[in-house]
Amino acid sequence: MTATHNLGSMPSPDIYVQVTVTPHDRQSGRPSDSPQTAIVEVPGTRIERYREQSPYAGEATDEQLAEYLAGEIGPHALARAGFHRSGRWCIDSVALPQRPQEIEARQSDFSYDGMKAWIPTRQSFV
Repeated sequence: MTATHNLGSMPSPDIYVQVTVTPHDRQSGRPSDSPQTAIVEVPGTRIERYREQSPYAGEATDEQLAEYLAGEIGPHALARAGFHRSGRWCIDSVALPQRPQEIEARQSDFSYDGMKAWIPTRQSFV
């Protein structure tokens, strides 16, 4: 399922994005620690607001905009959960085809600007 945005189309759907943050060594540029992952819910209304406000949204799909927005909140959610590492980060964001089952029964761990983030735990993301 690929949702694209066309003028006069239905409102943007809520999109779930897996954000993976990998700390990198400043000098070597190589990964310096294990990657950490967060699941971010980007509401359709947030995608539409960004599309209206940003001159860079252009022809981007809803998924591309959700990935961008989730890439902004993911590192903050991980830092609040205690995964902060100083130095450079590499951020990868991938839109998921549906709401992950592992977050169904859980409250979000972090929220900002209408977006919610869940931090994986060994018990819930196995």
